[in-house]
Amino acid sequence: AWHSWALMNYESVLYYKNSDTPIAPPTPAVSSPPGSPRKPQPLDATVHNYTVPAVKGFFHSISLSRGNSLQDTLRLLTLWFDFGHYDDVHKALVDGLKTIHIDNWLQVIPQLIARIDTPRQMVGRLIHQLLSDVGKQHPQ
Repeated sequence: AWHSWALMNYESVLYYKNSDTPIAPPTPAVSSPPGSPRKPQPLDATVHNYTVPAVKGFFHSISLSRGNSLQDTLRLLTLWFDFGHYDDVHKALVDGLKTIHIDNWLQVIPQLIARIDTPRQMVGRLIHQLLSDVGKQHPQ
C-alpha cells in the first residue's frame, strides 16, 4: 500500500513538474461564493504538495520491503535531488533516513557520488552525511 501511495504522488510530481501551465487549486470542501474566481497556484507550489507524501511513502515502502527496493530508492533519490532544498521535504528526508537500513544505500552509491557536488547546500549536506554513515558501516 505504501508503494502505491508513494508512486501515485511521485507520478503527480512528475506530471506537474513537466507541465508548463499553472494548476487551479482543488475545489474547497466549503463552497465559495458563486462567481468568485479560483486563482491558479504557481507550479512549484502544486508540485510541492505531492513531494512530501511521495518521500514519506517511499521511505515506508522501502523500510517494509523484504525484497529488492531499488526502483523505489531511485525514485526517492529523484525527489531528493530535485526538491530536497525545500525545508519540509528536507525534514521528511532526514526523518526517513533514520528508518531505512544503511545497507539499502549500497546499491545507489554511484548516484549519490554523482550528486555530491550539487549547488543545493541542504541536499549536498544530507548526501555527505549519508555517505559518511555508509562509510562507517562499510569501511572497505
